[in-house]
Amino acid sequence: MKRITTLFIALCSVSATFAQIPTTLPTDTLARDLTDLEEKMVAADITTQSDTAYYGFKKQQSFNALDYSLDKRHRYAGDKWARGHFGKHTFFQFGANAIMYQHNNDYELTTQAGLHFKVGKDLSPMSSLRIGVGGELGYITSKPNVSWTMRADADYLFNFSNYLLGYRPDRPLSVSGILGFGIQQSHLTKYAGSEIVNAMKEKAFSFNLHTGLQFKFHAGAHAAVAIEPYIMAGTEGMDLAKASKFNHFGIGYGVNLSYIWYFYNNMSAENNAGDFKKRFNSHNRLFLNDPNKASWRRPWFFQYSIGPAYWQRTPLKTSETLGYSISASLGQWLSSAIGVRGGVVISNAPWTKSEETISLLGKSGIFFDAMVNPFGFTRYYNWDTPFGINFFGGYEMGQLQMVHADIDEKTSGKYAGYRLGTQLWAKLTNDLRLTFEPSYIFTEHFDRNDGRVRYDQMDYKLGLTMLFRGKSHRNYDMLPAKNDLPEYGFFMGGGFGWNTTVSKWRYAEKNRGLILNANAFVGYNFNMYHGAKIMMDYVANPIWQRSGNHDFDKFTYKNTFISADYQFNLLNAMAGYKPGRRWGVNIYAGPSLVLSKTGKKIDLGGNFGGMLSYRVLPYLSLFYSHTVYWMPAEHYNSAQIYTTPGAVSNVLTFGALYHLDGFFKTIKNLPWKNAPSAGQSRFFLDYGYGYALYPMLPSKAKDSWGTTMQLSLGWWLNSFLGARVGLNMAKGIDMTTTHTEDNRTEDVHHAIGLGSIAGDILLNPFGLNKNYNWKSLVGVNFLMGYQNGWLVMNDAEHTIKGSKITVSGFRLGLQLWTRLSRDLRFTIEPMYSTLNAHNNIYISEDGKNLYRTAENTATPLRLGNTFSVRFGLSAPLNRIGRHEDADMTSFASKNPQRFFAGIGGGWNILLTKHRLANDGAKINFTAFAGYRLNEVSALRLGANYIMDNNKYAYIEKDKAYFEEDKKNVAFIAADFQLDLLAYFRGYNPKRQWNVNLYVGPAIAIETSKDHNKDGAINLGLTAKHQLSRNFSLFYNHDIYLMGFLGQPTLLPGTNLVGNVTALNCINFGLMYNFNLPLF
Repeated sequence: MKRITTLFIALCSVSATFAQIPTTLPTDTLARDLTDLEEKMVAADITTQSDTAYYGFKKQQSFNALDYSLDKRHRYAGDKWARGHFGKHTFFQFGANAIMYQHNNDYELTTQAGLHFKVGKDLSPMSSLRIGVGGELGYITSKPNVSWTMRADADYLFNFSNYLLGYRPDRPLSVSGILGFGIQQSHLTKYAGSEIVNAMKEKAFSFNLHTGLQFKFHAGAHAAVAIEPYIMAGTEGMDLAKASKFNHFGIGYGVNLSYIWYFYNNMSAENNAGDFKKRFNSHNRLFLNDPNKASWRRPWFFQYSIGPAYWQRTPLKTSETLGYSISASLGQWLSSAIGVRGGVVISNAPWTKSEETISLLGKSGIFFDAMVNPFGFTRYYNWDTPFGINFFGGYEMGQLQMVHADIDEKTSGKYAGYRLGTQLWAKLTNDLRLTFEPSYIFTEHFDRNDGRVRYDQMDYKLGLTMLFRGKSHRNYDMLPAKNDLPEYGFFMGGGFGWNTTVSKWRYAEKNRGLILNANAFVGYNFNMYHGAKIMMDYVANPIWQRSGNHDFDKFTYKNTFISADYQFNLLNAMAGYKPGRRWGVNIYAGPSLVLSKTGKKIDLGGNFGGMLSYRVLPYLSLFYSHTVYWMPAEHYNSAQIYTTPGAVSNVLTFGALYHLDGFFKTIKNLPWKNAPSAGQSRFFLDYGYGYALYPMLPSKAKDSWGTTMQLSLGWWLNSFLGARVGLNMAKGIDMTTTHTEDNRTEDVHHAIGLGSIAGDILLNPFGLNKNYNWKSLVGVNFLMGYQNGWLVMNDAEHTIKGSKITVSGFRLGLQLWTRLSRDLRFTIEPMYSTLNAHNNIYISEDGKNLYRTAENTATPLRLGNTFSVRFGLSAPLNRIGRHEDADMTSFASKNPQRFFAGIGGGWNILLTKHRLANDGAKINFTAFAGYRLNEVSALRLGANYIMDNNKYAYIEKDKAYFEEDKKNVAFIAADFQLDLLAYFRGYNPKRQWNVNLYVGPAIAIETSKDHNKDGAINLGLTAKHQLSRNFSLFYNHDIYLMGFLGQPTLLPGTNLVGNVTALNCINFGLMYNFNLPLF
């Protein structure tokens, strides 16, 4: 009785669920029938006549109550029945069923679950016949024994809804009665020593009679869903119980959940509509000749999903059983509401553990699901809606192997179970969906030595669903535009990712790492559907093992797969080609050459997989791929890996894919001839000054900073491509050591100096536009180049003695710029450079000494990386299209201000060999005056007064001598000055920004009592901004090259060439322009 009550409650719940499904088709009601009665009485003009002999109620004449008897009042003719050929009104029916038997002894069968398939035909609006086969699987309660049944049956169905309400095939719900008979063969799997051998039969053949109801829910022109509760009585052995003389029959009751599919459209033609047609609006009926039936879809679909899996009813906590599950399936939506799918699934997860190991289970099987789309119970479902949800339930079976906690034993056997879940999805593009599937699998592990055990699995998988379109609905867009997109031609790509090999057990609390494989491939697409590729995957699989001394060692199995694959564009082939589609799905398979570090060095394997790609640029896509590699067992000699019938690795990769044909077209279509116009400039001069770090040196980044300067000459080939070459100079600190002298301890910085010739390629990404605006306010150029030069290094022992070391390296950087004026740009250049020494350099073990030859305990010094940021100017060097002619007459006619003078201050930089960490400030002041000879040239007299507090050390044989030398030196220079922009762009007295270059001899005079002197050459640059006609702000960079008189220089700097030392002076100030009356 308890089972009957449970079944009744379940049936009511299902019925209530379907009753909530919205529908636009109204239900026939009794109120409608009463309205018809009233209307017919009025139409028949039924009247009453007086009867003087009768004093009761008035009688109606010409009225026959039989016309309104129970049968005829409800039995409308409905739609006209169209017989047609044999296939018309023929259907097949399949689904799942559950049956329970009334037990007659101490043992009882559990609920038997199974599948059924039936074929039938509607003989008339009321009568149908069907035949079918099916089977169920179940168990004996609390016992390991398995029972299974095969059956065949034949049924007659009578449609009560059509009988009472008229034939209408699109009715939302129809109720029919079922009467039938069947035969079945039942079996019971027994085990040695089983207690039920005397109570249950091992096999039995029986007959049965059954009756029930069918609740059929309309789901489309061809489809319906049916729920069929039933009860049956059978001969002895139906429930495998051994009958007594008082019990010769078995009783069973159950329910079928079925999908019904008519081979031909089962709707009525509109001209066959019955007399209740007036009760429905034209859009509420579904007819055979519906004008929109071409939009009905019953798409096939392919699904792939992967995600975490957890197991219950194991010795471990659920949270400790985290593993993975992967599935792939093929299915069909038989209508917009109902679908089916079948596929394969594998899973690998922990289930028990010992003190130091975790044992895993491995599962592989097949599954079948029925799917319900609750929003699909409509006439015209939109398959391209952005979101949706599907419910599914089904059955799964396969093989399950579980390694014991002692890792030497295992339990293997078959498994079967029910599946329930939900599929949430979002549209990526038409016919491609991103899915999330939480599911629950009730798993029974049987056919094992110790009987039957129950485990439950929970999956949370992310995946893809691709809907196939029929040929009549596919888009075969073969427009010439396809030639501009990457559906054909050469392609290449690569990426990084993670992999997992199906395992038996592993050591606890040992991590494998995240990035475990690298991928690269190149291929060719023959057309929009077919392609081929050569793919290489480097797969590292770290496995922790016990060494001979019982310590843990991580051994990495390294395999390289080189594969030749055929590739098929599944989305284009099954959903139609669309040139503008961003998403793509490809599948591939082929043989693989396996190169291994362990076991057999070279072997043959195989692979198959799939790739999801998203196009971010016309020829650049990002991708996710899942490749399954099979290899012979010899490549894994670890007991932790499943190697029968070979090892299987799942390789997941994220990367980028580029179509080379697109690249070639892009290069071809670049604006190669889009050179600067006559008013612009091809040649340019770049100047930059800033700071640099040398993290590769012993001093490390925080102490190695210094200054850097570059002066380059360049040329723009066109709007996007240019080149430059120039002189690069830098200083920094190669190491810091600590020394003590006379109880005085100081940190000493040892200097490094760099001088090199650097060449760069400049790429302007905005210049790729054929309509590039050369007068843009801001911009960016990518820099890539190479430098070669000399490096001067110093150390604590002075053993390297400041000798020059040949170095070279590549450079990468950016040039960010903004326009100061029509002809001048302000630039910021962050840059990364590598330095490789062409001479041997060795560093001592304590990091204090550098050697040119190998010494005891000394190791080679590797230079490596440098980082720098320079701030500067970029000026054009093109005389074509100048604003005005550069002749004296035109210059003098403008009454120019020929005289100028300025004052300012700043700091200076000297490359000192060994300076103290607390070296004092280095301040200088500047003053200059000059006379403009013409619009482009001038004579200039300048002075820089240097006030340096130099704190440095002289080191000999690890003994340091600290020096503090306060130097006041005046530099006086007589220079020839060139107005750069006036020369190349024409004289313009109203130009707000200007750049001057100057050069000349100089003398350095020490202002102490000795008045020591030294000769020098002055090189300089002035950038100025005009505030008014008379006043300007300026920036000066002076370089004084000293040591030309053959005597020691006035400042303790590092010699560059011979006795030549360089001093850099940076000044900011104010300049005044004026005229004298005599001029």
